[in-house]
Amino acid sequence: PAVVMLLIVVLGFYLVPSPTPRFDVTVFLHGEAGRQALVLRNQGRLSLDLGADRRTEPIGDKGEVRFIGIPNDMRDRTVGVILDAEKYELAKSNLVLKLDQEVHYVEVQVKAARLLGTVLDPGGRPLAQARVAMAGRLAMTDADGRFEITVPADLPDDERTVTITADGY
Repeated sequence: PAVVMLLIVVLGFYLVPSPTPRFDVTVFLHGEAGRQALVLRNQGRLSLDLGADRRTEPIGDKGEVRFIGIPNDMRDRTVGVILDAEKYELAKSNLVLKLDQEVHYVEVQVKAARLLGTVLDPGGRPLAQARVAMAGRLAMTDADGRFEITVPADLPDDERTVTITADGY
C-alpha cells in the first residue's frame, strides 16, 4: 500500500498539469506635467485589449489601474489601451503597451471640446468674417457665417463666454 500511495503521489505531479502562471500589470496615468501630475483619481476606467480577453478596471486614488492575473502567454506582447474618462483622453491616440514590465506610465490630456456655430445678422443672413472669441481662442466665420473653436473640456464656467464682433456690429 505504501508503494502504491507513493506512486500515486509521484505520478500525480507528472500527470496533472501545473496551473498556468499569470502576471500582474499596473498602469499609472499622469498629466502632461509629468509623472507627479495626478489628474485622474477614482474617476474613469482603463482597458487593455488582450484579444479575446479585454480587461477593464477602474482608476484608483493614486491614478493607478491594476490588471491582475494576465495569462503568461501575453507576456512581451503589445496590447491596445483604451481610456474611458469624462474629461480626459490618452495623450497618444491608438496607444499600445508592450507587456514586458510590471509597471507602465501613460500620459493623459484634457479632452478637446468643439464649439460649432453660425453667426447671423439681424435679418437672419449669414455674417462672414465675424470674429468669434472664447477662452483666449479666436475663429473667423466663413462665407456662410459658420465657425468652429476648440477649447479644453474642463474649461471653468467663468471662461465659457463667447464674444462675437464684426465690422458695423
